Amino acid sequence: MLIWQNYVIFFTICRKKEEVAGLKSNMEQLKTAANPNQAKIDNATKSYETAKNELVSIWKGTAGSVSVGNEIRGITRQITGVAAGTTYRGQSAVAVGVRYTPKPNMVISLSGSADTNNGVGATTGVSFGF
Repeated sequence: MLIWQNYVIFFTICRKKEEVAGLKSNMEQLKTAANPNQAKIDNATKSYETAKNELVSIWKGTAGSVSVGNEIRGITRQITGVAAGTTYRGQSAVAVGVRYTPKPNMVISLSGSADTNNGVGATTGVSFGF
């Protein structure tokens, strides 16, 4: 009986070794098949990161003398403005507006206008969002 049990144990161990060897072989085949695809994935990831960095860098504040935003806090484009000027039948006008966002839920705006008839105008406002 003891011989029979030893034979069963030996046979089981041999089968397990064969299964492990088969699994190792399958794993190596999968790694070999995945290698070309991994290079494509790495290239696509690098291209995506490059494009993302180019786009995001446009919106980030810098440490320059006329910087806008705060990259560390994730605040971008805090100040926005527009100016328009026109001439019609010998008359001219110009309008300027500035908007400042010191907090995500707060906006301060200031605008002004002037024309060649000595007309001027100015507005200011503060708004809060909840």
